[in-house]
Amino acid sequence: MKNLQTYADRPATEFPEFWTEEWLKIAIDELDTRRFSAEEYERYVVTLARNASAIQMDQVKIARAKAEAKAEAKAEAKAEERAKAKAEAETKEKNMILEMHEDGMSIAKIAKFTQKTALEVQQIIDKNRK
Repeated sequence: MKNLQTYADRPATEFPEFWTEEWLKIAIDELDTRRFSAEEYERYVVTLARNASAIQMDQVKIARAKAEAKAEAKAEAKAEERAKAKAEAETKEKNMILEMHEDGMSIAKIAKFTQKTALEVQQIIDKNRK
């Protein structure tokens, strides 16, 4: 470390690998805290505790947001499935009404069979004639 200035002009890739390891940072931080007075050290510990608490609270918020996003995505997927199933059912019903009409069944019988009004049946038939 005392010869660091001699390496300052060299690119970072030429520094020894162990200088990039996490243990070196921890050791330097530990050495710095030993120079603290009792009051400075206590403030340092309180600051560390606050930072750790803030990080933990942020992690909880992130986890909660992820869970909410996942729940929303799941709800949207279910809503899309229901909409798709409803559209498919309506298409099948429309096709069935058209086939029944083509086979000569009266609008009143089709309405009774499909539990729709005669007007609704007539509208479906008229829409598909165009």
